[in-house]
Amino acid sequence: MRTANLRMMSARAVALAAAVAITVAMASVPIPTLAQTAQGTADCAQNPNAMGTARTLEVDTTGGLDIGTMQYRNTLPLGPKELTFTFDDGPNPEHTPKILDALDAHCIKATFFVVGRYAKLHPELVRDAWRRGHTIATHTWSHPILSKTSYSKAVQQIDRGVDAAQAALDGLADANGNPAEVAPFFRFPGLNHTQRLRSYLANKNIGVFSCDIGTDDWRGISPRTLYTRALRMIESKGSGVVIFHDTHHRTSNMLPQILDELARRGYTAVHMVPKGDGRYLAAQNASVELEIAPAPVAQTQPSLRPTVPN
Repeated sequence: MRTANLRMMSARAVALAAAVAITVAMASVPIPTLAQTAQGTADCAQNPNAMGTARTLEVDTTGGLDIGTMQYRNTLPLGPKELTFTFDDGPNPEHTPKILDALDAHCIKATFFVVGRYAKLHPELVRDAWRRGHTIATHTWSHPILSKTSYSKAVQQIDRGVDAAQAALDGLADANGNPAEVAPFFRFPGLNHTQRLRSYLANKNIGVFSCDIGTDDWRGISPRTLYTRALRMIESKGSGVVIFHDTHHRTSNMLPQILDELARRGYTAVHMVPKGDGRYLAAQNASVELEIAPAPVAQTQPSLRPTVPN
């Protein structure tokens, strides 16, 4: 059975790592959370079918970082059948709670790229995601396509989104007193970037995250089509950063079945946190810093790639 406890990274995963200097931290105890809610206490020891979070990666964004082979050369150092789950565009009061529950049922820790205006409207959802052990990242203030926006307005969108997400977390701390902080992880809306904005983010030590695997859940497809398409895309790539959206009924309704099937096929989750994350370090009992060598970039068939996700 896969457990929710963090496991040591295999040598095979190191061999497949990307061309980024990334700190890989391993611990044998879970990340502590501030509150134990009914939804957040899924006991994977009692669920032999749970996917579980196999391990946690500390990601060093010093000087900037471009992650995700859909657009960039580099990705996270993931081994076969290891997936890092990410969710964009929330929080959403109808769908985010369902997605959090689905992740809890499999003891999966994910990263939520929140939109600032929605974080301001629904700070309790951002706080709930953090309490359950997830990483909070940002996705601008109001989700414009930044490549079609003036540079000054784009910078305002980025900064205001970070400020709103942090404001939602202010006042929270874990059991060890570590304050809740927004991760220096950013995703461009629609994945539409510019070199100038990437340089701006790099100068602020913020990493840019695209993805390796799309799921097309942003399209107007049925839940059943999402199920089939997401599994096909994941199987085609084999491992990587997966993008979903916590704003659609098709995703919140079908995610439990997708996770059930991925667990049955032997996939497991890898959680990413910023380097030096206090909450993670408090749980850590062993760590090693590795300089990762370049890994070959697997090519996804064009028919399996989404075009521009929302």
